[in-house]
Amino acid sequence: MFDEKLPYRVYDADNHFYEPAGALLPYLEQRFHDKVAVDYTPGKAAQHAAKIRAQQEERQQVISARGGGIPGSTLGKANPLRDKTAEEREQIVEEFRALEGAYQDRERRIDVMDAQGIQGALMFPTGVGVGIWANNLDDPEANIANVRAFNRWSQDTWGFDFKDRIFTPAVVGLVDLEAGLAELDRCIEQGAKTVLLPPGPLYNRAPADPYYDGLWARLDESGVRAVIHLGYTKYQVAGKYFGYDDDVHYHDGFDAFQWLHYWGDRPVMETISSLIFDNLFTRFPNVKVGLIEHGSVYLPYLIRKMDHAMLLGKTTRNGTLPARPSEIFQEHFVVAPYPEENITRVLEVVGPDCLVFGSDFPHPEGLSDPVSYVHQLERQSEDIQRNIMRNNLVRFLQLA
Repeated sequence: MFDEKLPYRVYDADNHFYEPAGALLPYLEQRFHDKVAVDYTPGKAAQHAAKIRAQQEERQQVISARGGGIPGSTLGKANPLRDKTAEEREQIVEEFRALEGAYQDRERRIDVMDAQGIQGALMFPTGVGVGIWANNLDDPEANIANVRAFNRWSQDTWGFDFKDRIFTPAVVGLVDLEAGLAELDRCIEQGAKTVLLPPGPLYNRAPADPYYDGLWARLDESGVRAVIHLGYTKYQVAGKYFGYDDDVHYHDGFDAFQWLHYWGDRPVMETISSLIFDNLFTRFPNVKVGLIEHGSVYLPYLIRKMDHAMLLGKTTRNGTLPARPSEIFQEHFVVAPYPEENITRVLEVVGPDCLVFGSDFPHPEGLSDPVSYVHQLERQSEDIQRNIMRNNLVRFLQLA
């Protein structure tokens, strides 16, 4: 099943666990049980709560689905079922079915990582944790209560830093800024190495707005890294100008137009340019940001356009940039390309030190054998391969 071998163990920037239904309730104060965050997409909660809970229960069994849902099953050339006989496909499905427990148990996950040749991995939520920052926006007290509950469940179940091998980000909720920063302080004190932030604006403010300087100051001082993973945004509201429902969400069924503009490159591109043009890294020079599960094909265009804006004499609202945007990006960001992207042009533009490999295991759109990502790097030197497969993430996380 995990046949690819390298002479070193890799560091994977994008692994996932599956949260079981009801995980938050034991950690959530009783008075907020009627406002428990139930899933990834917070919109239309009243209408979709039953459907969402059913999706969570189904997610626990997804690996058991015949041929569908197993790691890599929605990929093209990296699909483990590609060109296999019916008997071979059944055997592969059975092998992954046997791993199901490792998606909800950290000790068993370590065993799988050993078999895969993975030394360490950033371990992200799949369901409620990714979008929990946006739950109960009209009730700040319930919002931070859910954030605290998720962090405590995640800490107990996976650990912020488990055996120096599994690194689970703390999540933040900043509707109540003071309470949110207090929870961040607790997580940092408890050993969190990363903090999960959403793409796009933070509660209708730019992420580098001075209002959030308390967040960035803590990351700057502690060395804790920000990681921005693909997830819920409010970009779909722009769809109303094209005749779309402005309260529809990805899991409700984006069509091709909505997926392209509201779920893909645009949110992360605006996040990057906002952080750079709002001069975040002049105020907080030690801050580093990881861009996970957004791919990388947009980067050459974005880098060129940001530099062009500066060369045209365009100003920023927060002072003069200390260097070209491309240089700032190379200093402060790492990015995980999608498993099947051609990264030749990206390497030419940002260089190999900005790239980290992320398998997205065990998601259907991820690699079934994470180390096989090295085949995307066959034209690169062994040093570049090792940096992308291991060293760049080690440096980003400041591991020994």
